[in-house]
Amino acid sequence: MRILMIAPACYPVNGAEAIVNMKLLQAFARAEDVTVDLISRNNTYTYPSDSLESYGVRINELFLIESVPHMDIPTFWKMLLSLIHFHYASFDSVWAVSVLPIVKKLIRKNHYDFILTKNAPSYLLGAYLKRKGLNWVASWNDPFPSGFYPYPYGNGKDWVGTRKDHKVIKQMRKASFHVFPTYLLQEHMRTFLQIPEDRCKVIPHVVLKEKNTMNSLQRKADLMNDTLSIIHSGNLYGHRNPLTFFSAVNNVLVANPSYKISVTILGKMDDKFKHELGKMSKLKKCLTFLPPVEYQKSLSLLEDYDVACVIEAPCRKGEAVFLPTKVTDFMQMGIPVLAISPNDGVLHQLYRNGNIGYYGDVSNTAAIEDEIIKMYRDFTANGLKNNIIGDSFYADSVVESYREIARNMITDEEK
Repeated sequence: MRILMIAPACYPVNGAEAIVNMKLLQAFARAEDVTVDLISRNNTYTYPSDSLESYGVRINELFLIESVPHMDIPTFWKMLLSLIHFHYASFDSVWAVSVLPIVKKLIRKNHYDFILTKNAPSYLLGAYLKRKGLNWVASWNDPFPSGFYPYPYGNGKDWVGTRKDHKVIKQMRKASFHVFPTYLLQEHMRTFLQIPEDRCKVIPHVVLKEKNTMNSLQRKADLMNDTLSIIHSGNLYGHRNPLTFFSAVNNVLVANPSYKISVTILGKMDDKFKHELGKMSKLKKCLTFLPPVEYQKSLSLLEDYDVACVIEAPCRKGEAVFLPTKVTDFMQMGIPVLAISPNDGVLHQLYRNGNIGYYGDVSNTAAIEDEIIKMYRDFTANGLKNNIIGDSFYADSVVESYREIARNMITDEEK
């Protein structure tokens, strides 16, 4: 199986989208029958970056195309070319115009089972190549267009959208197949994409871990301490408000003076949240902040903690559609997960299915307190709950799902 993967965020690995896409490349590299050519955007944001060699991926050809820094005459000219080639123009589409000559050269030289695009603006190239008769698989790790993000990040799935949005959606609909990491995200986007379900497939973010590796009981034996150590890996700002979690930890420590709990934040946090910490005397004494580090170093840091916490923003009913990248990282590292998220979203589903061990409703401080107490009692009894990783998360299953898509497209061509 040969794939041309166009992923603006992939390498350098310096953000959540890039992490997801690099892990997919690592899964492909484990399959001897898969060859990947990669086009990515040479940009830096959010996290420091590692070297490509450190990931052990097997990329046949790699092309890194620079981002457009500002509006000037060459950029304006490329926007006109974007209208000609893609029937759409924006500042972001200029990158797709820069990529187009490379894409044309590659498809003349190689036969691809499909073109795999990862979010914007790569879908413009996918739609262009679909018009040329190539198979196009569009992968959406987050809602797009951005106006359709769940509230409070966006306007929600029922938003009417702008004229520009509907031009984009018209392009997106051309894909041979659409891939989503969760069923809830699939159904969220199908609301406005209006695409049939048989042209969609749920493929979760990959967990790069062998089955039956170290569980939480072994972790506890290795760590051998009497303080329940919790880490949140990732930035906390905007709508991702940690205060219900912080309040819950503080309240538990006040009510249970014998409890020993530490909390570490690996990443940046809004000053307004830090200000509120001044009212939480117990928590302040056990709270540590660490600066962002390279992705692979952040994984190794997880080994020093008992539980990894992920905090999501409150969303409207049915719109907590995200599978945070860090959750599959925690699964991969064998560290028990505490999810603080909406009670009808993806993470609550994972909790109900046993994929993650602990859950608290992000809008309910008392419920989070109860879960922290349960987690602490498990910890002191040497029994933190393991994550039960479903087969669909493993690398061989993820790659097989893409093989299945390729087979289905061949079958469709023969009809």
